[in-house]
Amino acid sequence: MSSNLDIHKESAEEITARFINKFEKLGGESLALSDERRWLLQAIAYGFFIRNQTTNEGFKMNFVRHTKGEFTDEIGVFTDTERLPAKAATDTLRFEIEEAQPNVIGVTPTRVTPGNNLYFITDYFEFAPGETSKDVIGTCTEVGEVGNDFLPGEINKIVDPFPFFKSVTNLDGSQGGAEIESDASLKERIREAPSKFSTAGPGDGYKYWAKTAHQDIIDVNVAKTTPGTVRITPLMKGGELPTDSILEAVKTVCSDKKRRPLTDNLIVNKPSQITYDIDFTYYISNSNVGLVNEIKAKVQKSVSDYIAWQKGALKRDINPTELNYLVRKAGAKRIEIINPKFTVVETFEVAKEVNVNPVYGGIEDD
Repeated sequence: MSSNLDIHKESAEEITARFINKFEKLGGESLALSDERRWLLQAIAYGFFIRNQTTNEGFKMNFVRHTKGEFTDEIGVFTDTERLPAKAATDTLRFEIEEAQPNVIGVTPTRVTPGNNLYFITDYFEFAPGETSKDVIGTCTEVGEVGNDFLPGEINKIVDPFPFFKSVTNLDGSQGGAEIESDASLKERIREAPSKFSTAGPGDGYKYWAKTAHQDIIDVNVAKTTPGTVRITPLMKGGELPTDSILEAVKTVCSDKKRRPLTDNLIVNKPSQITYDIDFTYYISNSNVGLVNEIKAKVQKSVSDYIAWQKGALKRDINPTELNYLVRKAGAKRIEIINPKFTVVETFEVAKEVNVNPVYGGIEDD
């Protein structure tokens, strides 16, 4: 199927027919289906068709909507929008020594591991006289999501021990690791890029720059809280809250003297979570009795889809109508929703599910 942007719109069959008709007109004879010259023209026509398709795809790489791969990077050059590189996960590590010392203890960059050949390394840090514990940031030595989701207490084995060392553990749970930015994310930022050139501190400009701090930032809200004060609220992929390090990265990016008017005081905060429960009973039509297990599985997926949709953006009201729609679409005859109730979600808020309890109520007549 050809696109409106295609330069060459002929199908392989149309090119073949054109070649054969031209040959027959110039040669004054018809080519039978078994004629070897007809076969040769078909092969040549197919070669032209493949060349045309390649030309069409190359032409479409000039447009943000259709571009992909390295072509997207080149489109980004026009608005000074570069693909974000992969990032390493971080976590706060608490080091303890056996007893306080009268002198400063300097610790060179030290590796810590959860025990799976994955390492988190610190910068140089010091224990001041009298200190027995020190909290420092550890950065995964491998970029990407591989360093994410270690729970507090799981990164607890030192690789490079130092004098008086007693113990180490991670405090927050490792987060922030991300793969190289996807084409979809980069193209969205390219579309938003014109906003970044204003020096008047527009909300869209702050949104653009905030998203450059980390490729897992899926939504940003910008609002003036008081005269001269701007609050920036980023939301992470999957509706997760940003870590302190990501908040600091957002503030650093947006505070550049070329991006922040001198009159703006920036505050970067985590979204507030508005919790809700999912509790409903659904019924399946008697005419679908043979599809009960399939519909049950689809209903479970529809609940997961609803949860992802609900926390996929800031300020998205908790809406049971969407849940009803998705469950009905999955094959349920009807649904009795106890929770959630419709709830307005404010500017800096995101919905977060707590208890999820879909109940199969049985078969009903149509």
